[in-house]
Amino acid sequence: MPTSDQVPISAGGTATVGNGDVVIVYGTTGATLKRLISGTVNVYIPVANPPTQDKKLSNIEVECAGTDGAAVDALMVTFGAASVFSQSGLNKTQDFTVRVTGASRQADMNPYGIDVTLTVNLPTKCATMEIQSVTLYFA
Repeated sequence: MPTSDQVPISAGGTATVGNGDVVIVYGTTGATLKRLISGTVNVYIPVANPPTQDKKLSNIEVECAGTDGAAVDALMVTFGAASVFSQSGLNKTQDFTVRVTGASRQADMNPYGIDVTLTVNLPTKCATMEIQSVTLYFA
Protein backbone atom coordinates (compact mmCIF):
# COMPACT_ATOMS: atom_id res chain seq x y z
CA MET A 1 0.00 0.00 0.00
CA PRO A 2 1.45 3.38 -0.93
CA THR A 3 2.17 6.02 1.65
CA SER A 4 1.11 9.66 1.42
CA ASP A 5 4.59 10.79 0.32
CA GLN A 6 4.67 8.43 -2.68
CA VAL A 7 3.95 9.60 -6.22
CA PRO A 8 2.14 6.91 -8.28
CA ILE A 9 2.61 6.71 -12.06
CA SER A 10 0.41 4.13 -13.81
CA ALA A 11 -0.13 2.58 -17.20
CA GLY A 12 -3.19 0.58 -18.14
CA GLY A 13 -2.86 -2.93 -19.44
CA THR A 14 -3.91 -1.82 -22.91
CA ALA A 15 -0.49 -0.16 -23.23
CA THR A 16 1.08 -3.65 -23.27
CA VAL A 17 3.04 -4.58 -26.39
CA GLY A 18 4.89 -7.78 -27.31
CA ASN A 19 7.68 -8.88 -29.59
CA GLY A 20 5.70 -11.18 -31.88
CA ASP A 21 5.94 -14.31 -29.71
CA VAL A 22 2.59 -13.68 -28.07
CA VAL A 23 -0.98 -12.97 -29.09
CA ILE A 24 -2.32 -9.89 -27.28
CA VAL A 25 -6.07 -9.34 -27.14
CA TYR A 26 -7.05 -5.87 -25.93
CA GLY A 27 -10.22 -5.26 -23.90
CA THR A 28 -11.75 -2.79 -21.50
CA THR A 29 -9.98 -4.32 -18.48
CA GLY A 30 -6.52 -4.63 -20.05
CA ALA A 31 -4.56 -6.90 -22.34
CA THR A 32 -4.83 -10.69 -22.34
CA LEU A 33 -1.73 -12.63 -23.38
CA LYS A 34 -1.85 -16.08 -24.94
CA ARG A 35 0.24 -18.33 -27.17
CA LEU A 36 -0.50 -21.11 -29.61
CA ILE A 37 2.27 -23.15 -27.96
CA SER A 38 3.50 -23.08 -24.37
CA GLY A 39 6.49 -20.98 -23.43
CA THR A 40 7.83 -17.82 -21.88
CA VAL A 41 7.34 -14.37 -23.41
CA ASN A 42 8.40 -10.83 -22.65
CA VAL A 43 5.88 -8.00 -22.83
CA TYR A 44 6.52 -4.31 -22.39
CA ILE A 45 4.47 -1.60 -20.69
CA PRO A 46 5.55 2.03 -21.20
CA VAL A 47 5.07 4.33 -18.22
CA ALA A 48 5.39 8.14 -18.24
CA ASN A 49 8.09 9.90 -16.25
CA PRO A 50 6.97 11.16 -12.83
CA PRO A 51 6.11 14.87 -12.62
CA THR A 52 9.11 15.52 -10.38
CA GLN A 53 12.59 14.03 -10.51
CA ASP A 54 13.41 14.37 -6.81
CA LYS A 55 12.03 10.97 -5.77
CA LYS A 56 13.34 7.43 -6.24
CA LEU A 57 11.53 4.28 -7.34
CA SER A 58 10.16 2.60 -4.20
CA ASN A 59 7.40 0.10 -5.13
CA ILE A 60 6.00 -1.61 -8.21
CA GLU A 61 2.41 -2.88 -8.35
CA VAL A 62 1.15 -5.16 -11.09
CA GLU A 63 -2.54 -5.94 -11.44
CA CYS A 64 -2.88 -9.21 -13.33
CA ALA A 65 -4.83 -12.46 -13.46
CA GLY A 66 -3.44 -15.72 -14.78
CA THR A 67 -5.28 -18.86 -15.81
CA ASP A 68 -4.12 -22.47 -16.24
CA GLY A 69 -0.79 -21.87 -14.47
CA ALA A 70 0.19 -18.64 -16.24
CA ALA A 71 2.49 -16.53 -14.07
CA VAL A 72 4.66 -13.43 -14.13
CA ASP A 73 8.13 -14.85 -13.49
CA ALA A 74 10.23 -11.67 -13.66
CA LEU A 75 10.08 -7.94 -14.12
CA MET A 76 12.56 -5.26 -15.12
CA VAL A 77 12.30 -1.47 -15.05
CA THR A 78 14.38 0.64 -17.40
CA PHE A 79 14.78 4.39 -17.62
CA GLY A 80 15.74 4.86 -21.26
CA ALA A 81 18.49 2.30 -21.90
CA ALA A 82 19.48 1.99 -18.22
CA SER A 83 18.16 -0.98 -16.27
CA VAL A 84 17.31 0.36 -12.81
CA PHE A 85 15.59 -2.62 -11.20
CA SER A 86 14.98 -6.27 -11.94
CA GLN A 87 13.67 -9.23 -10.01
CA SER A 88 13.21 -12.81 -11.11
CA GLY A 89 11.70 -15.89 -9.49
CA LEU A 90 8.38 -14.14 -8.85
CA ASN A 91 5.93 -16.84 -10.04
CA LYS A 92 2.95 -14.48 -9.49
CA THR A 93 -0.45 -15.55 -10.86
CA GLN A 94 -2.47 -12.63 -9.41
CA ASP A 95 -1.98 -8.99 -8.38
CA PHE A 96 1.33 -8.36 -6.62
CA THR A 97 3.61 -5.65 -5.23
CA VAL A 98 7.40 -5.63 -5.35
CA ARG A 99 9.20 -3.43 -2.87
CA VAL A 100 12.29 -1.84 -4.37
CA THR A 101 15.18 -2.09 -1.91
CA GLY A 102 18.79 -1.08 -2.16
CA ALA A 103 20.14 1.60 -4.44
CA SER A 104 17.13 2.82 -6.39
CA ARG A 105 17.47 5.40 -9.14
CA GLN A 106 15.66 8.63 -9.70
CA ALA A 107 13.94 9.27 -13.00
CA ASP A 108 15.51 12.17 -14.85
CA MET A 109 14.37 14.95 -17.15
CA ASN A 110 14.99 13.02 -20.41
CA PRO A 111 11.80 12.50 -22.46
CA TYR A 112 12.30 8.77 -23.08
CA GLY A 113 9.91 7.63 -20.37
CA ILE A 114 10.10 4.41 -18.43
CA ASP A 115 9.62 0.83 -19.61
CA VAL A 116 8.45 -2.11 -17.49
CA THR A 117 9.24 -5.54 -18.93
CA LEU A 118 7.28 -8.53 -17.64
CA THR A 119 8.45 -12.07 -18.31
CA VAL A 120 5.34 -14.23 -18.43
CA ASN A 121 5.27 -18.02 -18.40
CA LEU A 122 2.36 -19.52 -20.34
CA PRO A 123 2.85 -23.23 -19.57
CA THR A 124 0.02 -24.56 -21.75
CA LYS A 125 -1.65 -23.41 -24.95
CA CYS A 126 -4.79 -22.73 -22.86
CA ALA A 127 -2.96 -20.51 -20.34
CA THR A 128 -3.65 -16.77 -20.40
CA MET A 129 -2.41 -13.78 -18.44
CA GLU A 130 -4.44 -10.59 -18.25
CA ILE A 131 -2.39 -7.47 -17.53
CA GLN A 132 -4.71 -4.83 -16.07
CA SER A 133 -2.20 -2.19 -14.96
CA VAL A 134 1.30 -1.41 -13.77
CA THR A 135 1.97 1.31 -11.20
CA LEU A 136 5.38 2.63 -10.18
CA TYR A 137 5.65 4.48 -6.89
CA PHE A 138 8.31 7.10 -6.32
CA ALA A 139 9.20 8.33 -2.81
